[in-house]
Amino acid sequence: MNRMLIGCARAGRAGVVISVAATVAAGCLGNGQEPDDVETTTSALTFSPAQSGSAQQLGFSWSSGQAPVPMVPSAGNSCFLTGLFGTFNSADDSVSIYNTIVNGVAMWVLDGTRGTGSPGGRAFCFIGRPVAFAGSWSPGSAPALLGLAAGRACFFTRVQGNFAPGNQSLRIVPIWDVNISAWRWGLEGSDLTRASAGCVNQDGIGDFGLNAQGSTLMTALTAGNGPSGCALDFIYGYLGGGAHVEASVIDFRGVAKSWLASETQGTIGTVRQFLSVGFKCFP
Repeated sequence: MNRMLIGCARAGRAGVVISVAATVAAGCLGNGQEPDDVETTTSALTFSPAQSGSAQQLGFSWSSGQAPVPMVPSAGNSCFLTGLFGTFNSADDSVSIYNTIVNGVAMWVLDGTRGTGSPGGRAFCFIGRPVAFAGSWSPGSAPALLGLAAGRACFFTRVQGNFAPGNQSLRIVPIWDVNISAWRWGLEGSDLTRASAGCVNQDGIGDFGLNAQGSTLMTALTAGNGPSGCALDFIYGYLGGGAHVEASVIDFRGVAKSWLASETQGTIGTVRQFLSVGFKCFP
């Protein structure tokens, strides 16, 4: 099987000021082959799975024990993680999106690995929005740089590790590059986690966060200059005991389809455990 993870291989979402010379020298600027030019796509955004019908739509789904889930051809398209569920309690528990050949066609595939937990995840794909930059991060490494932040939005394509109760996290944050006086996106995390992320050359729309049970409306698919897409770019806390987070598409008051961010916190015994997640959207 030809398989390529989206990527190259530090709580909060505040920006970090850093001199990036050492990081670039280490070869962790994306996959080392992508130019850092930003050309924003203006064509209308469409989705897979297609957004039809009135029911809540959760996208593609994979859970432990399931075969890899082919989604869409990788050429010219992107797919990002929009939901996490199950239990992530060991180094080998993961959900990921990668590029592989399926019946002679290069496809984005949703898959995962299992250690002692039972991880699961969801994804949406965005047609006509190719992956413009990618990177991976692991403990002990400097933040993985995902290119210039202006005109670019970045999201998780792999979430892996032991999200036990406490301070385990993964995040995509702006990092100030003093060498070029510009912001870059950086991917980082904590000591028991690792991740990959991909980017599209589109300005992000807002930061939508949840740190308690409930949901929040993010953006209407038909608002502004056309449809928008949303996906995960931050997670902190416990993934287990019934916890799940997701960005889904709903019919909002029967008027317009909209993105909804939802969170359910897991429990240990009868005690609810803290979980915080973040989403960003793009046109």
